[in-house]
Amino acid sequence: MRIKLYSVPSETPSEQPTLPAPNRKRFGKKLYAAIAVAVAAVIVIALLIPQGAAIIPLSVEYTVGERMVYDATQTMSMQMSNSSIGSALGLGSNNTLTMNSTTTVDVVDFDGEVYTLNYTSTMSLLGKPVSFSYLEKVNKTGYTTILFSGATEALAPSIGSQDPVLTGILGKPEVKVGDTWEIPVNPNNASVGITGSLVLTFKGIQDITVPAGTYKVFRVDMTSQDIGMQTSAVSTTMSVNGEYYVEFETGRQIENNMQMTIQSQVMGVDTSITMSATTTLVQHVLP
Repeated sequence: MRIKLYSVPSETPSEQPTLPAPNRKRFGKKLYAAIAVAVAAVIVIALLIPQGAAIIPLSVEYTVGERMVYDATQTMSMQMSNSSIGSALGLGSNNTLTMNSTTTVDVVDFDGEVYTLNYTSTMSLLGKPVSFSYLEKVNKTGYTTILFSGATEALAPSIGSQDPVLTGILGKPEVKVGDTWEIPVNPNNASVGITGSLVLTFKGIQDITVPAGTYKVFRVDMTSQDIGMQTSAVSTTMSVNGEYYVEFETGRQIENNMQMTIQSQVMGVDTSITMSATTTLVQHVLP
């Protein structure tokens, strides 16, 4: 865009000296260019961050009777100093194993504070169909307890598993777009010497389309920091990167992608494992 400056001639030019024309033109162009850039920046920010969306509420909101179905694909590539172990695990000639699974989540109860979710997963493992189920207790702030068949609720925290990312996200009532959190990795079993942390960065709010539909989500990027495990028989270091897409205002998982690299030595056998996993909501039924 060109901007021209016009001046009105003075009635007495000899008594009213003016600045040299080139200087006035350069100053005018810089001033208008700066204003244009500032206005454009305000417009871009307004478009990218919806009004009121800079604060993300962190809570869980389900409806008893609703069902969520997720498809997942996991791929693992393994390199071992003892190749016979890889063959025994059913790895292909290129030491790669791919596994597809489907998990159905039914919201079966809510007592006013805690939801009960019933999980049923099916997959093919080493060429054989495998199916298992378990219950999850989760309150509105995201605390989770896994209950496997035959286990009492009192024992569940020691034998269950928790997603450190989602549990960490839901451990606080809200977050601001752009915030970064660091969550220590604390195993249930204190005798396992796991160290390190996961770093979560809240990237913002967007729409995402999956087979189940289009959802308004907030995105969380995850990276690991110095994760390792040391025991008398195992020495392991781990690197993790991932993206989580969580539905805004409900905490419902819509999609996640994760990559993991593990370097370990177990009883003198050196192992390098590369894993990737994608989980996607493919069906969502409300009562």
